[in-house]
Amino acid sequence: ISSSRRVGWDDCQAVSFGNLGIAHSELGNLRLAIDHFGRALALNERLDRRGGLATNLGNLGLLQARMGRFRPARDHLVRALALQSDGAGRGNRGVFLTGLGTASAHLGHIREALDHLLESVSICVELGDISDQVDALYDRYIDEWLIAEDEGVEIMLNEHHQTATCVDPAAPLVLAALA
Repeated sequence: ISSSRRVGWDDCQAVSFGNLGIAHSELGNLRLAIDHFGRALALNERLDRRGGLATNLGNLGLLQARMGRFRPARDHLVRALALQSDGAGRGNRGVFLTGLGTASAHLGHIREALDHLLESVSICVELGDISDQVDALYDRYIDEWLIAEDEGVEIMLNEHHQTATCVDPAAPLVLAALA
């Protein structure tokens, strides 16, 4: 970063700050991650780098959701998705949609959450990304169970996978998520 700063490569600094944000997020240093994503965001705003802005906003949104701050998470993710051009960053779009679905569900916007999660699943299928597809499907099914409960439909989980909702490999895990 200091070398980039000396020669005036602000775009390189923005990428470096974003990468530091990712690293600190993975290490659990969430406050440092937010700081680095914020610095990357400021540089990308100044440089008017739409793709960088979308990535930094999306990463900030995912981090905010991880911290249980669902309203700012939703706001960042909505802005990130609006900045992404069609076809660019499809993988990121899928991940950001999953995060937006989760944040929306926690804010009580269950049907909106399902729409985001369904779009995320379709992107993951299109890209052949099994890991993100599984994440999006789990989020979708949990949100569907919450809708069913809101509508007065009794749901059931059992460890024998004999129910209509048998996509859960470990009932206690899903019960913990629903609790």
